Amino acid sequence: MKRIFNILTIAGLLIFTVSSCTGYKEKTVKLGGELDSLSYSFGFVNGKIVRDYHLQNDSSKNGFEDLMRGIDEGLKSDGANPETAQAEEMGTKIGSQLRSTEDFYGDSTLTVDFALIRQGLINGINKFEDQMTTDAAGQYFNATMELLMKKRMEAQHGSNKKAGEDFLAENAKREGVTTTASGLQYEVITMGKGAKPVETDRVKVHYHGTLIDGTVFDSSVQRG
Repeated sequence: MKRIFNILTIAGLLIFTVSSCTGYKEKTVKLGGELDSLSYSFGFVNGKIVRDYHLQNDSSKNGFEDLMRGIDEGLKSDGANPETAQAEEMGTKIGSQLRSTEDFYGDSTLTVDFALIRQGLINGINKFEDQMTTDAAGQYFNATMELLMKKRMEAQHGSNKKAGEDFLAENAKREGVTTTASGLQYEVITMGKGAKPVETDRVKVHYHGTLIDGTVFDSSVQRG
């Protein structure tokens, strides 16, 4: 999350105003589903970041307008025009950064809606919380992305997890295999005849770790 939410803090502190104007008016928007809500909440929370770090202590509305013009330009292109005004150049950089975020966490199924991000920015900058508060937006975005990433990981690695569980279930049936309360399985291949170590003893052991297909992932034996 941190990487996404920090996307709008790319240039140092600038001093601008927070104001609404024609074309950059705060308003409620229709959110058609989860991805719409993600895009809007993403923009809304970053609107607060823009307000707190880039729009402060200016009595005019020019800074906000210039910044938004730059963001609009950045959303349409790949870079900033070095000859633009400072606020507009900053906005262009922000817009370009947003433009490069075409989906969340590189997942092509989680495509962003730039129009909703843009309106979320405007509403967040102007503290327009009729539709969603800043806290609610942050909580929703973080919780939803965490859930989506969990589902994605399960889809990618669920088969491996099941294969591992099946292996342990079958392995537990073998003679000599002991399963502890935590689920750890071990087998004593050759019982030693020396004194057994106690909790205060220090021991040196060798281990040989393999996957269920026999692939060695770590081995103190091989390292010597």
